[in-house]
Parts: sequence; C-alpha cells; structure tokens
Amino acid sequence: FLLRAQQLVDGITDILISTGIINELNKSIIERERLAGLANIGSIAADIAHNLGNYGTKIRQNLENAISYLEEGDTRKARDKLYACIRANDQLGDLTDRFRGIMPRSQDYTLADLNRGIENIIKLDRDMKIHGIPVSVKTEFDDNIGDIYHSVSSFSQVYVSLLYNSQRALKQKTEFMKQKCLSFIPEIKVVTKKEGDNVKIIFYDNGIGISQENLEKVFDIEFTTKPQSEVKGGYGLPYTYKVMKEHKGSVEIRSQEGEWTEIILITPYKKSR
Repeated sequence: FLLRAQQLVDGITDILISTGIINELNKSIIERERLAGLANIGSIAADIAHNLGNYGTKIRQNLENAISYLEEGDTRKARDKLYACIRANDQLGDLTDRFRGIMPRSQDYTLADLNRGIENIIKLDRDMKIHGIPVSVKTEFDDNIGDIYHSVSSFSQVYVSLLYNSQRALKQKTEFMKQKCLSFIPEIKVVTKKEGDNVKIIFYDNGIGISQENLEKVFDIEFTTKPQSEVKGGYGLPYTYKVMKEHKGSVEIRSQEGEWTEIILITPYKKSR
C-alpha cells in the first residue's frame, strides 16, 4: 500500500507538506503581509520558499510515521497521513501562487487515458474499510472516451480529494446508522460518459449527504465542515472547481441530506491543445 501511495504522491508533486505545516506557513504569510505590505510580496515569497527547506525534516517524519503505522498494521492511519500530504500540496500551491504574483502553475497537459487515471487512484483504496465494513467502489466507464488532453496530475489530485470526501461522508453515515442500530452498506460509484463534445465524470456516494444550506457554500475556499484539526479551509471542492475551469469545464453538485451526494465533473472532449 505504501509503495502505491508513494508512487502516486511522487507523480503528483515533488513536495509533500502536512496539514499542520500548511497552517504554520499560512500564519507566517499573514504576519509577513501585515508587516511588509504588498510592495514586498516578491521578497516575502522568496523568503518563504527558502524557509520551506526547513520543513523537509517534518515531511520525512510524517512519512516515517506512515511506515510505522503500516508496520503496526494500522493502514487507516497510514493512508490518512498520506492523503493529508496530497491534499495539502494543493493548498501550498494556492498560497505560494498568491504571493509570487504569477500565473497559475504550469500543468502537465498531455494526451492520456482518462478511465485508467481514475482506476489507478481507486486501486489505492481497493481494501478500503470503514469501521471494519468493506466499502464497495463500483465503476462504470465509457470505453469510447479513451485518451483525452488534460492535466493528469491536477485530475489525480481532484480524484483523491473527492474519494476522501466520500470516505468521510460514509464514515459519518456508518456511525449514525450504528447508533440507530440500523444496517448500512457504504458504497462509492464512479461513472464516466461521453456526451457530445464533453466528458462527464460522476462521483457518487450514499453517505451522510450535504444540507441545502451548505450546498450553497461548498465552493467557498474558507468553508469546511471538517474539524480544525483535520484541515484548514475548504480546499477540496474549490480546487476541483479551479481545475475544471482551467480545462474550460465545470462542476455540478447534488445531494440529499442523510442519503447521498453526487459530484459531476464536466470537461471538454479534446484530443489536443
């Protein structure tokens, strides 16, 4: 498991930062902005980039902890640690882009098999369990899609984020149903389909769902229903929205509170730039 996870992380980014580190970085940036002002953003960014080298030890410690968890047989904690690193990488990119005053990072746009990219991410969690209950991850892939032109690393990070959200929703639903002494079979379903000039990627789970009130806030970068100890800010869906917009696509989200959630990614069916 660790090997597969590390291969994914290496393919997505050269830097792994834990959520705790991001919080420290964010506080540092805010304080530096206050003291230096907008005129010194360039030097601030350079200083921050230099100080990131000091976080290498913490990154290594996080990976060593993941290895220790695996040696103890606790794959859930190990997986959570690695997922936190992957999700936090997006936060790091957004923060550094803000203060460098540059255009968004260049992407690894290439012609690649969309279905296979999703399948590779799902394989990371093929032994996924929630409170000891195996999670059924079903797929319905449109074989007519094949290769499309897109940023493989950005899409991979989106898949990881959405699967993590589904797992969290299923965990909440499982705990709720257990309290009510009701049976529940957690399920995640991923569907791809070609519709005209677009491709749809649908992530569905029968988890706890999202309230109508929160549905109106999910793309707000400052909004999150997660505990502060778990993540700072709502970077998952805002990042997904950003990636789809960069690909001239869109994101739709539907949910029934207490029942299910469905997130639909729509991206153009392109074979070249």
